[in-house]
Amino acid sequence: MSSVVEAIDWAIEHRAQYDIGVINLSIGAPVLQPYRDDPLCEAAERAVAAGIVVVASAGNNGRTTDGRLVFGG
Repeated sequence: MSSVVEAIDWAIEHRAQYDIGVINLSIGAPVLQPYRDDPLCEAAERAVAAGIVVVASAGNNGRTTDGRLVFGG
């Protein structure tokens, strides 16, 4: 995850040079702490504060309406 945070910080630093307006994140990882204390969430917030739109996927695992487990749905 530290590499992703570094990449986000790089994008913030170079946003004008490369006209970076959007960061798209699709990362699978367990939730280990509240979002307020999560380094990835903090990096995403820095990007938004710098004027970059951050798009993040969510909900790739779950259940169907009848309760069956779905992976990669």
